Amino acid sequence: METQNQKKENQSLVIHYYKLRQLIGVMGIALPVLLIIGSHLNHCGHIETSISNFFYTNLRDVFVVTLSAVSLFLFTYKGYDKRDKIAINIAGVLGLIVAFFPTTFQNDICLPCYQLLPSDSSIIQSYKVIPCPHSAYIGDIHLGCASLFFFTLAYISIFLFTKTRKTEKPTHRKLIRNRFYRVCGCIMVGCILLLVPYFLSDSISSHLAEFKPVFWMETIALWAFGISWLIKGQVVLKDKPEI
Repeated sequence: METQNQKKENQSLVIHYYKLRQLIGVMGIALPVLLIIGSHLNHCGHIETSISNFFYTNLRDVFVVTLSAVSLFLFTYKGYDKRDKIAINIAGVLGLIVAFFPTTFQNDICLPCYQLLPSDSSIIQSYKVIPCPHSAYIGDIHLGCASLFFFTLAYISIFLFTKTRKTEKPTHRKLIRNRFYRVCGCIMVGCILLLVPYFLSDSISSHLAEFKPVFWMETIALWAFGISWLIKGQVVLKDKPEI
């Protein structure tokens, strides 16, 4: 039988994991919100074409620091078994790559940029930052890892969060939470798949560009990710306390 001290240690560990899950969820939801607020505070009110494009603006630190923090917290999270740990570590690695390997530079950046061109630069003046010579290759890495990042997060939500220990009897609330995990995971996958035609078809992208579909699909996917982790952290649909 467990001693009183062991029970307190186990309870403290459970609370720690709840707080960690809640923190990851809050940061996922907060990232696009902070970028939108930052856009308006910069007296522009312009939303970039994608969340990744904020890397080239003076909101770069918000994008990089928040995504890096989410990734590092993922590394500290332990799941039920080795498969959980591998999947979550992969998500952490992909998140860091997305944060530090910028998307391909576009010349439609509106916000003040992080690195201004020197006045005597021979580069086309519409470019407000100096693109990396290998930006196309880095951008491809960014795009691929960003897609895999969301797919991995969706896998965690659909398959790992819904797992039940062999000794655990599924409760009614557990079953309801599992439905939300699956819905959130499917939303993440759906948002990424909906962007495939946008990237592959110049006609579709030209017609929809003004609506910022990439930004809003990424935002919805991040919110689904955040909600999934908040539920896992038992912010809502909590288990009833044992009597």
